Amino acid sequence: MDGGKPKEASGEGKLWVNQLKGEVARRKISLTNDFTQAGERYHSLSKVDQEHIIDNLVADLMHIDKPIQKRVIDNLTKADAERVRNVAKDLKL
Repeated sequence: MDGGKPKEASGEGKLWVNQLKGEVARRKISLTNDFTQAGERYHSLSKVDQEHIIDNLVADLMHIDKPIQKRVIDNLTKADAERVRNVAKDLKL
């Protein structure tokens, strides 16, 4: 975690598996938008499930320091800015 500032892994380390067939490689994913899939998944849920996610996010984030809450809100905004406003409002951000 490098002091609260995550960064890309170096790719070094051991791979522990019982059996492996095929090519194994670590490389950067070519996709540049990390948030579209999360937003699409959220929109595919029922309204009740969407409300549960919002409620759960608020309940979990309430106990975290404000700077981290803001970082989470910034990332969630990239997935769905409209819904995240409810989370931010409930957290008084």
